[in-house]
Amino acid sequence: MNTAVTGSTNWSGATAMHKIILTAIVGVILILGYGGSCSKGDDGVDSGSSGDFDIITPVNGATTGLQPTFSWTAYPAAHTSYTLQISLDADFTVPLFYENTSISPTATYFQVGSGVLQADTAYYWRVLAVNSGTGISKVALNAPFAFVTGIIPGNFSLISPVDTDTLYTTTPLLVWSSASQAAGYNIQIDTENAFNNPKTFEIDLPVTNSYQVPASRLITGITYYWRVSAWSTGGSTVAGNAPFSFIVAPAPDAFALSQPIDSAITTTTPTFSCTAAIYALNYRLEVSASSSFVPMVYTTTGTATTYVMPGGTLSNNTPYYWRMIAINPAGETLAANRFFSFTTEP
Repeated sequence: MNTAVTGSTNWSGATAMHKIILTAIVGVILILGYGGSCSKGDDGVDSGSSGDFDIITPVNGATTGLQPTFSWTAYPAAHTSYTLQISLDADFTVPLFYENTSISPTATYFQVGSGVLQADTAYYWRVLAVNSGTGISKVALNAPFAFVTGIIPGNFSLISPVDTDTLYTTTPLLVWSSASQAAGYNIQIDTENAFNNPKTFEIDLPVTNSYQVPASRLITGITYYWRVSAWSTGGSTVAGNAPFSFIVAPAPDAFALSQPIDSAITTTTPTFSCTAAIYALNYRLEVSASSSFVPMVYTTTGTATTYVMPGGTLSNNTPYYWRMIAINPAGETLAANRFFSFTTEP
């Protein structure tokens, strides 16, 4: 029996089975004729439906640095590569601002290189799963996303304390030059120049170019490293000459009395001297008629390691004791040979 299938079907004389078969045939013809294929636009992108995968980051409306990493879920169907497209408009007008057509089909992220994006600029991005065999590209289901590149602060430098400086305070003032377009700064201090966590001290600051370390954060006798980063909406810039190091000086190192030697005979205006003590800022000379140094006959403090006794202070033919003490803010250090005695001439 010959049965013609047209747009309208005459069901007279047909059995129930005939009706089922004819209905199925008409459905197939309609699907093949009108819904079995999707057209491709001039850009090779399938305009019929989006792909069964999503773009993830940067999220829609994000602010990024100049080298963001773009990520997406894996496309489940057969494909030969991914294409990342970045445009200045949501319609992805050709020519595109940026396009990478050779991303591995197994990849789910890609980071653009330096110099591709411009600071403080609005962009749109999308990812396509490409099948070179069929020539069809599937756009991520939720594409496109918009993002804005932020501002990167300009170059700047650390100023003080200078590198390898010796400090006599546990609350130093840190100073650096200003970074253009900075929204704030981050200071890090640590005992390692790698600045691994946990760090000795870290703080975020508003726009400024100095900061005094608070008390109880640093310890004497320790070498510290410090650096500053300027940050803004697009990322951060580390000071170009960072890190610098400094040591918080401990109490002065050991030193020794020199002249007059122990048990010497001297005039009433002898010269007292000692060796230099590392980390000492001052030296205090003490002279007494008692080895307990109570009471004191004479005392003076200065930066020198040599002092001359003023006339009229000591008596003739009298035994005395003398000592010197090295001083800095971290403490005091008595000479290693403690004290010497001397006797003035008759």
